[in-house]
Amino acid sequence: MKRGVSFAKIFKDYSLWCTVVCLNKIVTSPKWLAILYAIIFVIMYATVFLSILAILKYMNFSASTELRVGVQTQKFPHFSFCNENPMKRSVVDSDPAYAEIAKLLVQYEEFEQKTTTNDDYGIGSSSMRMQRLIMAKTMLRTADATLSDADRRRAGYAFTELVTECTFAGNACASSTSADFLHPDYGVCYTFASDREITRP
Repeated sequence: MKRGVSFAKIFKDYSLWCTVVCLNKIVTSPKWLAILYAIIFVIMYATVFLSILAILKYMNFSASTELRVGVQTQKFPHFSFCNENPMKRSVVDSDPAYAEIAKLLVQYEEFEQKTTTNDDYGIGSSSMRMQRLIMAKTMLRTADATLSDADRRRAGYAFTELVTECTFAGNACASSTSADFLHPDYGVCYTFASDREITRP
């Protein structure tokens, strides 16, 4: 009478050929090492089982989500603009208060046109045109700093001289919606719509 192959033999044969972690080592290693691999094998699969169980519990955990969208008006960013020229030439040439600046401008123009040898401001210290322009702007800034704020504003450009057309939130811009300030290089500048609120349609 033939008996079937035992489970232990089948398991051993399977373990010899399979690539499952530790099984091959369990059946081919000495007894003490096989026991160690068996413990590692059990711990590994127990860890996998516990991880799956934790994920399933997490997925079944009841939770509620509440979403609120707050809508409010936003402050319009401060937009400042100036004129490249800090002063109007017509005012500088006609008002004695700006005599030093007028002299500087005339001397710079004549120096660039090579019609004068006077150089009271060091403009001709460089042979490069860009360097001479930078020097002239530096001296203009220095001379401008000696004027009072009232004189600087008087020679600067008014809001209506800089802005020809402008709308904000559907309304025409006006000097009342802007605040002026003095810039060391550009003279009178304006900040538009400061601290006003606007929402996107």
